[in-house]
Amino acid sequence: MRKIEVDKNELEPLKDIIKFTSEGWTQLLSMSNGDLEKDFREQEVPAKDRPHPNTPTIDFCTDGRFSAEDKIDARVTLRKWCKDLGAQELTNSMIYLPETTMRWHTNSDNAGLRRYYTFTKGNAWFAWIDKEGNTHYDKDNMGWTVREFEAPIWHSIYTSQLRFSFGLRM
Repeated sequence: MRKIEVDKNELEPLKDIIKFTSEGWTQLLSMSNGDLEKDFREQEVPAKDRPHPNTPTIDFCTDGRFSAEDKIDARVTLRKWCKDLGAQELTNSMIYLPETTMRWHTNSDNAGLRRYYTFTKGNAWFAWIDKEGNTHYDKDNMGWTVREFEAPIWHSIYTSQLRFSFGLRM
């Protein structure tokens, strides 16, 4: 896993999506899943593979909080963004509610190089297990963070505030 620097122009379509969907997601600010950072750090890595956990997140392209027009605009914008970056596919376009943990998982059902663009103004963390079995915790930047890693890999996420996430398989 590594944080990478990207051309700031890569972020513009994502900023646009966050901006034009704001009517839908601003109502999420007062919501919470009630997860604590302490519990995120103390969770056990499962003994067997888990491709994806069941995490309550909000998808820009499908959630009913967004207008039909915004969902279509998000899909079109993301499709062009993926193509412009040479990505094989969009793997997610979602919002984590405040106080949310995405439990340990591997993405083993869709292996390959992953790149995630995330935006948060709160306390957010990305945890992963390296090849030697060591657990690492990497704090999100305030604002935009871009990370790459090769899936499958055990990883988990925690955020204290809304966290916007856009994932690609490169």
